[in-house]
Amino acid sequence: MGFMDIGRLTAVGLAICLAMGCSSGGGGNHFRAQSDKPSGDESGDNSGGVVVPASNATAGTASGQTYVTPTGATYTLVNVTGTSMSAGNDGTLTYGSNGSNGYARYGAWYSKAHTTTEYFYTGDNPTQANQVPSSGTATYAGRAVRANTTDGVSASSGSTPVSFNVDFAAKTINGVTEERAGFSSVSMKGNINGGGFSGSATSGTAKGTFAGHFYGADAAELAGMATFDADAKQNMAFGAVKQ
Repeated sequence: MGFMDIGRLTAVGLAICLAMGCSSGGGGNHFRAQSDKPSGDESGDNSGGVVVPASNATAGTASGQTYVTPTGATYTLVNVTGTSMSAGNDGTLTYGSNGSNGYARYGAWYSKAHTTTEYFYTGDNPTQANQVPSSGTATYAGRAVRANTTDGVSASSGSTPVSFNVDFAAKTINGVTEERAGFSSVSMKGNINGGGFSGSATSGTAKGTFAGHFYGADAAELAGMATFDADAKQNMAFGAVKQ
């Protein structure tokens, strides 16, 4: 789904929301490490690096297959093919899952006033540290979602392909999104620690961070977020499946 005027999709979004039984209900834009007591489960790790939670959000709370907005509205994140949009009384949610049977969820929620956007990732069956492969390499393919709501009047939302190369022996992960109109490319370079990963992200001249977690046996899926403190328009959430 490319970028679009959300105003034209309100009726569609409301219909989807009613079908899914969701509601909506604002927030900050930064990655929260273990010391910030993020929501959701955390995978065990003994390497002394950054411990990344299995569920996280820039604001609100994420856990399992649920996202609760900063104002308390709850979305149940059912499996979808591609991405789904849900419009509620206090905002709009765009999210994706890693296929119709995927464990992970990732997405963006923005307030009805179009002034606040928050991102999250979460999922069932997070990969534990001892379940992550210790050798070999893998590629992952999926989607990244972004919503820009800054002027208090209009909003745009969309998704783009994202891919990752993982070296389990070296414990490294590198990813990049496809450049599309309204969705500048984001490059990510980081390290695996336990069942999660984290590192640096760049989008043009903007510099930020990214973090996420693996899900399923042998790290079958991943999901996470990239955040840019100096330019929140570059923030995004992503999910991908091992190929």
